[in-house]
Order: sequence, then C-alpha cells, then structure tokens
Amino acid sequence: MDLQVASVDSPDPVTASHDDKASSNGDQCREAAQNKRNAVKGNKYLRTESSEDACYLKHLDPNVRFTTWGIFVLIYEVSSGLLPTSFSGYKGPFRSYLRLIVDLWSLCKWHCVKYYVSNIWLAIGPSVSFCLASSVLFNIERNLRLNGLDGLFKDGFVDFFRYQIICWFLCGMLTFYAERSLAETRIMIGSHLRAYFLPKLVKASLEIDRKRLTERDGPFPYPHDFPNYVPGLEPFEQVLIRIRCIAAVTLQILAMAVFIHSLEETSDKFVMSSLAISFFIAALLAPQNGAGGKNFGFVTCNKNFKRMHVLFSIAFDFQFCRTLSRDGLTDWLVDEYKRSASALGIVKDIIGILTWGPAPPWYWELPVTIITRYPMELSALIVFWAPSVSKVSIIVIFQYAVSTLRGNITSLQGSGQRGSIMLNMMVTVQSLYRLLDTTPDNGGSIDYLIATSDKGASIELRNVSCAYSQMGPPAIDEVNLSIKAGQLIVITGMNGSGKSTLVNLISGLIRPTSGDVIIDGHEIQRYNRGQLRKAITMVSQTEYIYHTSLRENLLLGTPDGPSRLANDHELDEAATLGGCSDLIKKYGYDTVFTPSNLPNTSIRGYPERPVLDVLKKMDCQPQPIMLSPGEKQRIIASRAFFRLKHENIKLVILDEIANALDTAAEAKVFANFRDIAKVNGQTMVVVTHRLMGIAKQADLIVCMSNGKLVEKGTHQELVASGGEYASLYSAQALN
Repeated sequence: MDLQVASVDSPDPVTASHDDKASSNGDQCREAAQNKRNAVKGNKYLRTESSEDACYLKHLDPNVRFTTWGIFVLIYEVSSGLLPTSFSGYKGPFRSYLRLIVDLWSLCKWHCVKYYVSNIWLAIGPSVSFCLASSVLFNIERNLRLNGLDGLFKDGFVDFFRYQIICWFLCGMLTFYAERSLAETRIMIGSHLRAYFLPKLVKASLEIDRKRLTERDGPFPYPHDFPNYVPGLEPFEQVLIRIRCIAAVTLQILAMAVFIHSLEETSDKFVMSSLAISFFIAALLAPQNGAGGKNFGFVTCNKNFKRMHVLFSIAFDFQFCRTLSRDGLTDWLVDEYKRSASALGIVKDIIGILTWGPAPPWYWELPVTIITRYPMELSALIVFWAPSVSKVSIIVIFQYAVSTLRGNITSLQGSGQRGSIMLNMMVTVQSLYRLLDTTPDNGGSIDYLIATSDKGASIELRNVSCAYSQMGPPAIDEVNLSIKAGQLIVITGMNGSGKSTLVNLISGLIRPTSGDVIIDGHEIQRYNRGQLRKAITMVSQTEYIYHTSLRENLLLGTPDGPSRLANDHELDEAATLGGCSDLIKKYGYDTVFTPSNLPNTSIRGYPERPVLDVLKKMDCQPQPIMLSPGEKQRIIASRAFFRLKHENIKLVILDEIANALDTAAEAKVFANFRDIAKVNGQTMVVVTHRLMGIAKQADLIVCMSNGKLVEKGTHQELVASGGEYASLYSAQALN
C-alpha cells in the first residue's frame, strides 16, 4: 500500500502561542494540504476532521479502505470472504501441516484418536440434536392439533416420545463429554508437542545464525514465552476447529433443509425458509466491527494528543520524577499537560477501546441483533402474522437452530485475519518446520588443531570491510592488519569508531562484507566453527549473567559447562583472578542473582491475602539480587578466567571488560589476564579507552576512527607522530 499522510493539526501548545501565530500556522498547513490535494488527481482520498486535526491520505491499493473514529483514521483491507480466492498457495503449507499431523500421531496415538473423535462428534452432534429436537417438538404440536391433549397420553405415542427424549438427552451428554475430553486431550497433546519441539528449537536457536533468517522462516519464541509456548498447537487446533465448524454448519443446513422439506404446509415451509435465510445472511455477511470485520491499523495526526502522551509517560515514570522535582519543573509539566488537554478538547481518544474495534454500522448491527439475539421474538412476530399451522414448533425450533449455529458461524467469520485463516495457520506450521530444517552454518571443513602448537593464533586482515546495512556507511572500511602469534594488541579510538566490530570480525562472530580474515594461514570461514571457537576466549562489554547459580555461571565458561566436575578450589582460583571472591563469601556459589521466575497466580487477578501469604511461604522461586555493574563485570571476568585455566586457548579478546571497575581493580584484572597469556603464549587483543595502564605494554596499538584504521604502531611511535592516538593519550594523561 502506498500511503501518504499530510497532517493539519491544531497548533502545538509547546511550540506556538495561543494567539494569531497558532491560527496562521494552522491556516498555512491547511492551505498546503489543499494544494497537495488539488495537485494530484485520479487518486482516492479520505479527509477526516475532528475539531482539532485533519488528515489527507492517498492510497493506491484498491482493497484498502479508510474510516474514522474520533481523532483516529482506521485503515483496513477489504475481506476476501469466507472462502479463499485461490488454492495455489496451499500446496506447501498443507504439506507442512500433514507433517505435523504425522509427527503428532507418532508421539501420542491414543490422544490423537480421542481428539479427532471428539471433534467429529462436535461436528455432527448439533445437526443430530436439531433433528431430534425438531422431531420431538413438531410431533408434539401436530399430535395436540390433531388429537388434543388426550393424544399425548396414548401408549404408542408416549413410548415413541420417551425414546426420542432419551436420545435427545444422550446427544447433549455426548456433546458435554466430547467438549470435556477435547479440553483434557488438548493439554496432553500440548505437552507432547512441547517435549518434541522445544529441544529442537533450543538447539536451532543456539546454532543458527539469526541474521540469515527471513520472515518466512518464522520467529523463535521470546524468553518470557516458556510457561505458555506450545509450538504447533494453535495452528493444529485452529485448522481442525475451522474444518469442524464448516462441517457442523453444512450438516445443520442440510438438517434444516430436510426439516423444512418435511413440513406439510406450504406456509410453514415459507416461514421457516424465510427465517433461516435471514439468519444466514445476517450471520455470514454482516461485519463484526466498523472496519469491515477485519484487523485494522489506525493513526492520528493530532499533535496535542501525542504531546499529552509524551508528558504522561514522563510524569508517571519514576526515573524522571526525582529529576523534575529537583530541577523545579513540576509546575511546568502540569501546565503543559493542561494546555495540551484543553487544546485537544473532549474527543474519542481512548486507544484501549478502539483496539477492540469500532461498532459496525447500525444498519448491520440492528438486524443482526434482532435475528441472532432475539430469534424467538422475531419468529413469533412473523409466525403469528403468517398463515402458519405450526406456530409454536417453528418458533422454538428456529430459536434452537440459532443457538446451535451461532457459535460455529462466529468461529468461521471470527478472527478477521487477512486471507484464509486455515492458510495462515498452515503457513505458521510451515515456518516452524522451515526453522527446524535450517542447516546451521558450521563453517568449513578444516579442523582447527588446537593441540598441535603451544603458540597463540596469528591473525591477518586483508582489505576487510563490514557494513550492517546496505544503506548506511560501513562500520569497518578497508582495514589491513597483521597480528603475530603471542602478541598483545590494543585497539582504541573514539566511540563508534568500529573497535567492537573489528574484534567481532576477528573472533568470527560476524562475517566481513568484503575482504578476508586469516587465522593461522587459512581464511576463517574455512575452519570448523565449533573447533575454532573452543580456542578463543572472548569477553565483551555486553556480557550478561546467566539465570543460574553463581557456580554454574563460572562453569559455563567452558564448552562442557556444568557437566564438568569442578571442585570449589578450581572455582575459587578463577574467582580470585576475576576479583569476585568477596561476593562468593557473601552469597555462596549456589545463589542465583538473576532468577527467571514463573507466573504463579491466575490470569484473572491476584488471589486473596491469605492465599498470597501461603503462596509466598511455599514458593521456592528465588528473588533477584541487585548487583552493581562492577560486581557483574567481576563475575564475568571470573568466568573467562575459568575458561582460560581449563581450555587450550590460543586467542584472548577483551572488549571494554572493566569499564565499570575502578582503575586499581581494572589494572589487577588485566594483569592477571596478561600473565596467563604470557605463560601460555596466547595472542591477546584488548579493546579499551583507558590507555594509561596498558599502552606501554602493547606490542602493537591500533587506532580506529570512523571505521578506518588511521594509525598503528607501538606506544612510543604513535606518541611521537602526534596523531589521533597521541591526542587520546594526552587527554587521559592530563586527567
């Protein structure tokens, strides 16, 4: 959709006064918008005006429609109806859906049988119930009309009537059992799907380069999705529900047609047919909201409303309250909000209400309400003004038919998604399998033989460039650099100069846009990625503490992780080197600092206080412990030291790992890294702004600026040259 918006708003109370300046500004905007409108002809426009704003929209997609709600413009697409316009897009998604069916059958055959049988009965049950109900009611009324009240108590009729009632009742009980069985079986199927798919998704999430993925590959779950995430369950269920609803509605239509055909009087057939046709027209064609029954987007051009939103978010954000109070800005913010609210006026502006959808037009809502909510009253009104001989039966039977059909028809027209709901659900399954079938990029076939040499890694960058987007400038631009095995390299430069990107290229975390990264004589992409990464210890400035115990956080520094049987002495050694010994003495190794807790109350709200008190005592979930940035960096450094002490590492990369530590602590941590690297002959690359304690020890210093390598050499050489490095070093020396 090509959408252009030109807004004409009331003057912004922040940038304009409340006098002629505001009026002039508004007139100029309106004139500009009108000129734009007159200049482009042959396109469809929609103008929406409230008391304070106007929007002009041009669109080229003929299926896009606009409507208004208060200060908002609603944008939606015309529905393609209940049936898809083309079945060509079903081939691939349908195969994926069949694959899900087969996988689920292999996981839990008995639960699948129960689920399918329950759905089958829920599809045919309403029509069976309708047939029994219509037969009972129609026979009672006909017997009363022909034989009077005494006719109801004849032995033959009583027996026949009794059996029909029993069958009708059993039909309802079967429906109850099917619904309950469906709900219980759904839970078990969901558990099987979680057990089958989640380990695969965990593996894929850790092995697949997410930058290679497209929207068609489907998203991974978010970290907070664990309690409710059941891969494949919703599409599996929604497709079957839609098939079940289609079957149920079709069978009920046939049952109604048979019933109408069985009526003896032409007038009865006419009345019942008219009522049935009216119901289906209202139920199937009427939009469910004012946006054509579809999902929609909305936009407002009102500056006053947007200004109120900004001020509201500031006023109720705790992090701003103290600053505003400290600087004496409380009265200003209150006055600003009042001015914006006064300029906005009383309009429909509650987004929470709008998101549920505006009401459909009254000429649709009125007949739908009468037919679907008051079918008995409608049928009574028609029947008693028509020459019908089965008045009571038709009234009750129509009411019963509407009550059984309404839910299934609502499900069919229900969700308002673009295109077919069934296709969307099958595409979801296709995306899931495409994600799981994605082959992880393990690099090349060359083994990185760590144990063949005690030397560190040699590194060479040849005309390396790297850009994160095609539109923006490169983060690294034509960098050439040679690092010998065992050297200490310091990379420095201003913020945004490309330092972190450079070490990410060296470690193989990202690939260059052009050029080659050579490690030990081979291009980095030719090595087996897993083996290469086992030989690298990298600590970045964006490291996090895992949601596990402190013990596991340290053990996770090695590839085999917590499966390693490390004793406390080994952990203590790493903690001492990283500077977190005091933290361990205070909390212990089994403390979880950043726990990932599960929800433990019902979705409808918190229980009463006595329940909360008991829940608090019984709940074994740990509470988070606040750590300072320096304490976090000490834990992360200790994790890196544990890896260094227990793995054959050839390259150590430190990217601003101690910027939250004081100078003395930083120097001590760096000295510990440097001592280990010297003993083991490891190559060491350090990214830092703080040059005073490390620059003179470096074998080579690299100075970056705007993605380019502008200087390289030893400390003495670069200071003598008087370039950018000398300026950075001199500025720190003065402090």
